[in-house]
Amino acid sequence: PAFQPGDEVFVKLHSEMDTGRAVIVEPLIQDPEHQFSGRVKLRYHHDQTYCHVRPNRIAKVETKGTMLICFKTESYRKLCRSQLEKQDVAIDIGCSYGKATHVMSQHCDNVLGLDISREAIVSCRRDYPHVRFEVMDCLEYPEQIATVSTGVNKVFLDIGGNRERNALIRLISFVQQNIKPDVIVVKSEALVRSAEEHTRRCQVNPDDDNIPASEKWWRQLQEETVAKINSKLEQRVGETGLRFPLYALKYPRKYLSNGVEICRFHNYSACPTHENRPCDRDHEHCHYCLQPGHSSQQCTAKDPVDLGTTKVSLTEAVSASDDKHQ
Repeated sequence: PAFQPGDEVFVKLHSEMDTGRAVIVEPLIQDPEHQFSGRVKLRYHHDQTYCHVRPNRIAKVETKGTMLICFKTESYRKLCRSQLEKQDVAIDIGCSYGKATHVMSQHCDNVLGLDISREAIVSCRRDYPHVRFEVMDCLEYPEQIATVSTGVNKVFLDIGGNRERNALIRLISFVQQNIKPDVIVVKSEALVRSAEEHTRRCQVNPDDDNIPASEKWWRQLQEETVAKINSKLEQRVGETGLRFPLYALKYPRKYLSNGVEICRFHNYSACPTHENRPCDRDHEHCHYCLQPGHSSQQCTAKDPVDLGTTKVSLTEAVSASDDKHQ
């Protein structure tokens, strides 16, 4: 991308230190006779020194409402460095053995690593005791993220290339709708390929970092995801004869206006805690239609099945990222 004076950037260094943050002072020098031809002039924040740097060493620090997608682990870790500031609160979803989370912790004072693997989390806690790690299946139960996301403004996602794209899109949509971070960074081969195909169909320069008509592209992915999820549910309904065939916690969390959560176990199976002690969740309202007086299993509402992915605000600017973006 073309850098302009005032752009906040991060210069790729040979170390993991956080001294690479800077601001562009002068744009690209194109005069071949100039001493610093082919470079841009910037000022480092940590010591206020000036330097001329080649553009391929500079990454733009993205503004609020941006989603960055990348293809490779190397690109993902570079974004972990360039998109964080000390005061940020970040989550690394799919942290595996914590290498990227450790990089993030050197640029951000408050970071949490989440992964489904207990073995990986035990290893993370041993190798990086200064960082908080928790076991959580975010892809299967994205609503769990809300319990640990207070104050989070940067979300990083690396779920692995072999996981279902629909589940990943559902997870990202949940993050956009419920956490509303300033920046989301996603490592996903499937999303990069989808963005590239969309870009080719739009007949624009494929080397441009920005996805053309990005809101249309993302909305289409969400609509396809909802359609596929509903199709699977309809198939399960046909096979089982049950209107709501999923395990109770497969349905999204829903809350009353007073903040009390509607009990999913009561609505879709049986609440185990209610038999022995009072449940702190609501048993009066239907989880499906939100009306009082019956449970979801007794509900006669004819609304289409909604797993929480159709009401996502699509005001985010989305840009694609691969190695060239770094």
